[in-house]
Amino acid sequence: MMGFELPAYLSDYKLLKHIGNIKFGQVYSAIHSPTKITCAIHIIHFRDCRHKDNGDLLKELDLLVQFNSPFISTIYDYFVDDEKACIVTELCENGTLKDFLSLTQKISEKQASVFVFEILTALFELKTNNIIHRDLKLDNIKLNSNGHIRLYDFGLARFTQNPSDDMKKTFCGTPVYVSPELVARQDYSEKTDIWSLGVILYTMLYGNYPFYTENLKDLFKQITKNEPFLSDLVVSHKANDLIQKMLTKDQEKRINLEDIFDHDFLVINDPLSYRSYPRDYGMWMNRELLMQNLCCDMVTLHAETTVLTNIPTQHLQNLLKINKINGATACYKIQRDNLMKMKMSINFGNIGNDYQSIPLMACSISLYRERAEKICDNERKPGKRKLYIKNASSSIIRTRKASALPHKRINRGSVGETF
Repeated sequence: MMGFELPAYLSDYKLLKHIGNIKFGQVYSAIHSPTKITCAIHIIHFRDCRHKDNGDLLKELDLLVQFNSPFISTIYDYFVDDEKACIVTELCENGTLKDFLSLTQKISEKQASVFVFEILTALFELKTNNIIHRDLKLDNIKLNSNGHIRLYDFGLARFTQNPSDDMKKTFCGTPVYVSPELVARQDYSEKTDIWSLGVILYTMLYGNYPFYTENLKDLFKQITKNEPFLSDLVVSHKANDLIQKMLTKDQEKRINLEDIFDHDFLVINDPLSYRSYPRDYGMWMNRELLMQNLCCDMVTLHAETTVLTNIPTQHLQNLLKINKINGATACYKIQRDNLMKMKMSINFGNIGNDYQSIPLMACSISLYRERAEKICDNERKPGKRKLYIKNASSSIIRTRKASALPHKRINRGSVGETF
C-alpha cells in the first residue's frame, strides 16, 4: 500500500515507491506515463506546516519555475490545494552532496572542482535573476545519477532588488554555513552565498567544517574572529588560496563569482580543464543552449512532445517562453532533461569515471561561445577567441581521510547544523 493517491491533475504519473522523507512530507518515485521516465514527487502536508511555511513553499515554486540552469532543480509540474502540495521534479538517485561525502570519507580535488564549478554556475543564474539563496549547504545540493549537482531548497531565497531593511539584516540559514555579516546582522549580498560555498569547499577537501563547536555562541565567535585551519600538506596551495579568499571576513574584500571562475583551482591537474571556459561561461550555461551545444536535435524533441501531448509545436514553444507549468511543458522538460543527462555523461564525464571527459566539453563550450558571440554581436569584429589554457602542476596532493585531520568530522544533526 502506498498510503497516498495523487490528485487527478497529476494523472500522467504513477507512484512507484516511497524513497524518503522531507520536512512536512514524503518523497516518492513515480513513472511519467507518456515518456516512461522516472521522476520524484514531493508530497507536503500543510496540516504540519505553519502559515509562514506555506508562503515560503509557494514563493519557492515561483522562483524555481523561472530558472534555466542545468544545475538547479527543475519543477516539472505541481499541484497545490488547501491540504497539500505535490511537486514533480527530477529524480536524483545519489542523494545529497552530504550523503556522498559521508560515504566516500574523502574527495579528490578534481571532483571538488567539478562540484564547485557547477554550484558557481547555479549561483550565477541566481545572481542574473537578482536572487540570494541564503541557505547554501551540502544538504541542499543533490546529485543525479551521473553525479552532477542540482541546487534546491529555495525557501529562504530573497530578491536583492529593492529589499526591505528587515530582509537585508534578517538572520537565517544554517549556523555552520552562515557568513560573518549574517551573524552581525549587517546588510548582505550574494557574497554571503560565496562564503557558504567556501565552507562547502573546505568541508569537501578537509573532511570537516572550518568553524565548529556544539555551543552556538562560541560558533558565531569563531566565524567572526577566527581563521580556518589551512595546510598545504593536506590540500594544494591553489585550493587553500581559493578557500581563504572565499572565507574572507569582510564581504567587500571577499572574492566574487566571476573571479572564482578565473581562479587557478579550477585548472586542477589538467592543461585542458576549466581555463578553457570563457570567464562569462555561466551566462551561456542554460538548458536550451547546452542542449544545442551537445548536438541535440531540438526540433525532434519538440516534435516528440507534440505527438505525446497533441499540442502544436508553436503553441508548446509559446508556453515554454512564458514558463507555463502544465502537462505539455512537463512532458517536454522531462524528455529534455533526460536527454541532457545522457549527453552530459558522455561530454562531461560522470562520478564513476572521475569526470574524465571534462576537457573535451570545455573546448567544445569555448568554441560554441565564440560562435554565439559572433551571432549576438554583429558590431564586434570577427576573430579567433583566445582560450585561456594553462598547464597545471602534476604534484597536486590528494586529501587525507577526515580521521587524519585535527578537527572533528561532520556530525549529522548537530546544533551547528540546525536551529
